Amino acid sequence: MSKQKNTHKPAQLVLLILLILLMLVSFSVSFIPIGHAQEPVPEIATTSDGRPCAEGEVLVKFKDAVTESAFESTLQALSSEPLDTASDIVVADVPEGETVESFVEELEAQPNVEYAQPNYVYTLESTTINDPYAAQQWHLGKIGVYDAWDITMGISDIRVAVIDTGVDLSHPDLTGQIVAQADMVDNDGNAQDDDGHGTHVAGIIAANANNGIGVAGIAPGTKLIAVDVFYNDGNAYSLDVAEGINFAVANGADVINLSLGHYISSDTVLQAAIASAAAANVVCVAAAGNDATSDPHYPSSYDSCISVSATDWNDSLASYSNFGSTIDISAPGGDSNSMPSSLILSTCYDASTHSSEYAYMGGTSMASPVVAGVAALMLSSNQSLSATDIKNMLTSTAVDIGVPGRDDQYGYGRVNAHAAVSAASGIPYTPVAVSGVDLNEASLSMLTSETYLLTASLSPLNASNKAVTFSSNNPSVATVSATGVVTAKSIGSAVITATTADGGFTNTCQVAVKSGTIATGVYTIDRTNNVIKGIAANTTVSQLEDNLGNAPEDIYVYYASGSPYNSGKLSTGMTVKLEFGTGVHDSLAVAVTGDTSKDGSISISDYTNIRLSHTWIILSVGRAGGGR
Repeated sequence: MSKQKNTHKPAQLVLLILLILLMLVSFSVSFIPIGHAQEPVPEIATTSDGRPCAEGEVLVKFKDAVTESAFESTLQALSSEPLDTASDIVVADVPEGETVESFVEELEAQPNVEYAQPNYVYTLESTTINDPYAAQQWHLGKIGVYDAWDITMGISDIRVAVIDTGVDLSHPDLTGQIVAQADMVDNDGNAQDDDGHGTHVAGIIAANANNGIGVAGIAPGTKLIAVDVFYNDGNAYSLDVAEGINFAVANGADVINLSLGHYISSDTVLQAAIASAAAANVVCVAAAGNDATSDPHYPSSYDSCISVSATDWNDSLASYSNFGSTIDISAPGGDSNSMPSSLILSTCYDASTHSSEYAYMGGTSMASPVVAGVAALMLSSNQSLSATDIKNMLTSTAVDIGVPGRDDQYGYGRVNAHAAVSAASGIPYTPVAVSGVDLNEASLSMLTSETYLLTASLSPLNASNKAVTFSSNNPSVATVSATGVVTAKSIGSAVITATTADGGFTNTCQVAVKSGTIATGVYTIDRTNNVIKGIAANTTVSQLEDNLGNAPEDIYVYYASGSPYNSGKLSTGMTVKLEFGTGVHDSLAVAVTGDTSKDGSISISDYTNIRLSHTWIILSVGRAGGGR
C-alpha cells in the first residue's frame, strides 16, 4: 500500500505550525479559571540518604518574633526568595549552585531560623508482588488480598496446618514454609505429597510471595504444618484424620484446613478431635463438599468448623458446590464447567513425573484454604483474637452476595480479606466505588467453536460493587456469557465489552475468529497426503501468502530441516504452516510443479531426473517380462 505524499511547501508548513501554536496558547490561557493560578508540580530530587524530596525547595520555620520583612531580607541575603508564605512555614527557593541539603545547613546557621528541612515527598502505599503467575490468580484480587497486604502479609509465628495428601517438600514456591510434618499413614515422619491435592491447598494458603517465581499464597508470611492422612487410593480414615488434627494442635497450629469430608454424622472420633482443636483456640476451616447438595457434610457441618462453599470469579455459587443451613461463608473455588483459567491456580505436584508444578484446580477444596489463609492474616495482625472472634469477624465483614443477610448458598457472604484483616487490626474499613475495569486480554485470536474466559479486574481492589456485565457487538462471530466466557461462532471480528455496574466503566477486547486450516483457490490441497500442489516454479514466499485465503501474518514457511524460510522462492519438500494464537493449526508439505530436484526452479536436471526415473521403471518391467 502506497503512503500519502506530503504536499505542504516549507513556507506553508511554517505558517501552519505558527497557527497551531497560537491556537494552543489561546486554549491554554482561556481554560485557566480567573483568580486561580495553577501551581507547577515540583521535580523530585533525592537526599544523600535516599529520601525523595521536592527539587529546589526548602521548608523554613522562622522564630516567632521574626517579621515578614525580616525573613525576606534573610532569604534575599542568601540569594533566595520565598515561594509560598501562606502558613508559618515558608517555602524557600534553593539558590543556584546550592543543593537542598547544603541550603538547609546554611539556613539553620541563621540566628532567626528555628529549623529548616527538605520538602519531603510521600506516596500512597500499595503492596505489589513480582510473582509472574499472580496475575492469573484472580481470587487474590477478588477478595481484596492486595489491600489486606498493606496491613500484613502474615508473620512466621502463625502456623496453618494442611490435613491432606501431604505437601511437595521440594517445591520452589514452598521453600522454607513447612515447619512441621507428619505422615499418619506410613508413620515415617515424611509428609511428601503423593497426589498433588495437598500441595495445591498449601500453595493457596502460603506459597512464597515476591520471590520472582510462580504464584503467591494469601498469607505468604505465615508457616505451614504438612500432615498426610491419605492412602494412595485417595481415601483417608477417621483415626488418621483425627490423629493428624491432634498432631497439628500439638505442633502449634493456629489454623487447620480440612479440604476433605463425607456425609457421616456419627463420626465421634473425628468430631472429638475437632472439638479438642477448637477448645485449644485453633481455627478449623473445612470444605463444604462438591456434590451440589444440601445434605449435611462433615467435618464442615460441625459447629466448631467454619464451613466454606465455593464461588466462581463472578461471585456466583459454583455449579458443584454444596449448600445448606450449615454454610458459614463462601470463597473463590472456581467453576469447572468453564475454562481452566476460571479455576484456582496454585502450586502442585505431579506424582507420575515426581516434579514440582503449577496447576489449575477447582472445588470447595480450594475455597476452604482461601478462608484459612485470610484467618492466618487476621491472626498475624492480632494474635490475641480467639477462634470465635475470627469466625465472627470473617462472617460480619463478608461481601453479602446472596439474598440480604445469611443464606444457604453463600452463608454470610463471600470472604473479604481486606475488611476482615482491617477488623482484626482495629483499622476502619470503608468500601469504595469502582474507578476502572481491566480485562486479562486486549485481543484474542480464536478458531470457530473455541472458548476463552475473559476476566475483569476492577480497581480499586476494595471496591464495594464488583458486578460486571459483558456484551458482544457481533454475536454471529463471537458470543459472551454472563460470566465472560467468549465462544467463537464464525470467521470474522467482534468486540467484547465489559461494563461495571458501579460507575459504568468499560473496557473492550478485540476478537478475531479465524479458520484453522490453510485455504486457497489457486493451488490444490491434497488432504490425504497433506500436500499443497500446483505451485508454479519460481513462486516466492510472498506470492504464496498472497494466494492463500489466510492472513499473511499467520502463514509460515520452513525448510525441510525445520528451520524458518522467510523469503525467496519455494522448493519441493518445504512446509507451509498456519500459526497463530495457541500454536500450529495446519501444516502442508510443499510440492512445486516439475521441481524434482527440489531447488524451486525447472532446469535440465529436473528433466534428467524424470527421464532416468522413467527408464528405471521400463527396465524393471522389461526384466519381469524376460528382457528384450
